Amino acid sequence: MPLPISAAPERPVGSMNLMLRGVAPLLLALWLSSAPAGDQCPAPQPGRFSNPDGGYEFTIPEGLKGYWASPCTIDPDGQCTCTGVHGLTIPLTSEAYLSVFSGYAPWRDDAEDSVSDPAAYISFLRKFDQSAKDAHFSHQHQVQVNGRGGYYLVENFRDPKSGTQMQEILYLFVDHKEVPNEVIISLRARADRINQFKGSFGELLGSMRWLSH
Repeated sequence: MPLPISAAPERPVGSMNLMLRGVAPLLLALWLSSAPAGDQCPAPQPGRFSNPDGGYEFTIPEGLKGYWASPCTIDPDGQCTCTGVHGLTIPLTSEAYLSVFSGYAPWRDDAEDSVSDPAAYISFLRKFDQSAKDAHFSHQHQVQVNGRGGYYLVENFRDPKSGTQMQEILYLFVDHKEVPNEVIISLRARADRINQFKGSFGELLGSMRWLSH
C-alpha cells in the first residue's frame, strides 16, 4: 500500500530546480532500483498529474512513472511528507529523464527588468551550477505551448563527473509577479541518444494544460 503524502509548508529560499539538476543522477539510481513501489516516499505515479498551485496539469507518457520533484521523508507517524509540490521527474533511463518543475525563480528576482528571461536564467546557472559554467546554450527563441508563451532553450554540456556529453532541451515559463515563479518542462539525456526520447517529450508537452497563469 503506497505511503500517504502530505506537503510541508515552505518559503522561497533558493532554486529547487538547481538542486534537482545537481542530485538527479543519484535520484535516478534510487528510483530505478528494485525497491517496491509501495515502500517509496512517495510512490511513483502514472497517468494524470495536477498541480493547482503551480497552475498546470499533464499526463505522464504511457509506460512511464513520475516521481516527486522535491525532498520527501517519512515522519514518525509513517506518513510521507514532502517539501511543497514542485512537479514530477520522469525517469527514462539511468542517464535520461523528463521533468516538469515549478517553483520560485530566484534568477528572475536577482536580474534587472531589462534582462530577458533566458539571459537571466543562463546567468544564474553559470554562477551556481558547475555543469553549466562551460555549457553552450543555443536555439533561444519564444514559443507557445498550448496557449502559454515562454522560451525554448537547448543546453549542451559535459557531465563534470563522467565526462559524458549531455544535452537538455527545455521550455521556460515565468510569472512576473512580486515573487516570480517558473515552470520548466525539460528533457535531459546523453547528446548522442536524446533523439530517441523526443517522442515521449512531445507527448508530455502535448498533454500540458494551464490552469492559471
